[in-house]
Amino acid sequence: TSYVVDASFATNFPNASTYDQIGSGTANCPYILLNGTQFKDFANNGAKSAQYKMAADIDLSTYTDWTPISDNFTGTFDGNDYAIKNLTRTTFASNFRFGLFNQNTGVIKNLQIEDCNIVNNENTASYAAAIADQNSGTIENCHIISGPIRATYVAGIARVNTGNIIACSNSASLTINNGNNRCAGICYENNGSIIASYNIGKLNSTNIGYGIFNLSMTGSPITTISCFTTEGTLYGSVLSSHNAANCYYMNNNTITDQSGGTVTDWQAAIDNMNSTLQQGGYNYRYEMGTGGLPVIKAMN
Repeated sequence: TSYVVDASFATNFPNASTYDQIGSGTANCPYILLNGTQFKDFANNGAKSAQYKMAADIDLSTYTDWTPISDNFTGTFDGNDYAIKNLTRTTFASNFRFGLFNQNTGVIKNLQIEDCNIVNNENTASYAAAIADQNSGTIENCHIISGPIRATYVAGIARVNTGNIIACSNSASLTINNGNNRCAGICYENNGSIIASYNIGKLNSTNIGYGIFNLSMTGSPITTISCFTTEGTLYGSVLSSHNAANCYYMNNNTITDQSGGTVTDWQAAIDNMNSTLQQGGYNYRYEMGTGGLPVIKAMN
């Protein structure tokens, strides 16, 4: 059995309350999530190896101090281009690590985070990212739309990546709350691949922030292609071989690539980034957005 997941689920199941009320958790019949009550039940009780799909925006404003989904997530979570709204955490014990998911070795895709409020008000040593603390699976087509994120170590998508981050973006304001650490728009520590992802969110730290990642630590080869940032530089120290191509940042109002070359405008950058994505067989392309900056889109 299979079905088309559309907005009719919200009409037909207005009072859904458990994660397994709709669907069977398979690829053809994923569990359907419609509201905060169901999502909280998924976080607490759901099988983390199952298939999930959102069929409406989900508001988490009832949960004023969200606890990260603690088990390793090995399944597929498909946001279906809907948004999780009002994801909030303001209580941080020392060395607390925050992400919507604690650890992902599965697939998280097609998800937006709107109006998050992930802020360490206690100035303890802390770590924060919106989607996952650690990713060794795939995070794809996920976008942090709005809201502040503030901690000692801060990133938009994931704190540590040893997997793949593809076609993701951060527009949230990122702030270091103490010390001389740096913000990173996509990932704080990258030991994997970041493809077709970008940062346009403010990076607020004592030292200049990095739009894509802060550092690479393991010595394993990493990949960064067709990425850009309008804030800070692209990335920090890399202790391994680095396949970097057609990535851009603003250097004194000049669009500059990872090797120091320049292009005349964002359309030229789009053409170069898309050429690399086409050569790599990726199903995403940049187009010019309404604000005069590239946006990433899935190819139909």
